[in-house]
Amino acid sequence: MADMDPNQRDREWCRQAVQGDKSAAESLLEAHYARVFAYHRRQVTSDADAADLTQDTFQRVWKSLPKYGESSSVGTWIHRIAYCTWIDWLRGRTAMEPIGESGWQVQPCPLPSPLEAAAEAEEQQRLWNEVARLPEEERQIIHLHFGQQLTQTQAADVLSMPLSTLKVRLNSALQRLRRRMSSPPNPSLNHSF
Repeated sequence: MADMDPNQRDREWCRQAVQGDKSAAESLLEAHYARVFAYHRRQVTSDADAADLTQDTFQRVWKSLPKYGESSSVGTWIHRIAYCTWIDWLRGRTAMEPIGESGWQVQPCPLPSPLEAAAEAEEQQRLWNEVARLPEEERQIIHLHFGQQLTQTQAADVLSMPLSTLKVRLNSALQRLRRRMSSPPNPSLNHSF
């Protein structure tokens, strides 16, 4: 299976897992666990909640495995389940907690100069602060497309929306971010942790 493309390999693991092959199920889990955990970690404020959501996601994957219809890639299908798991988790919470900027924080790449590194980190923090201010749906699109590196088609599948709608909302979000980032920073919106 090493020379198979990842989606074919995943589909083969799905078929084998449905037939009871535990090593195929483990391989599927290992191939997708890190991305699902990273997705959930950006949505919640703690590693523990992200781990719980990831576990719930894969429990749903195993229950739904016989129903997987191969109409989308396995990765997109698993991301859709992760998204639905997160939405159900939000609905089940009695008090909504705002997503803190730490959930969106990106670690800066090391730069040659400490001043350049500080400037880059500040700019990244400002960008993620602005992303956090976007409407929920636009924030999800930005996260799936840029954070999880899903194609627009895959992100549309995950969010159950037409591709054309996703493209319009992505464009709107990007224009809004460009406008906000081109204006001087607003000190009242600067959240430092």
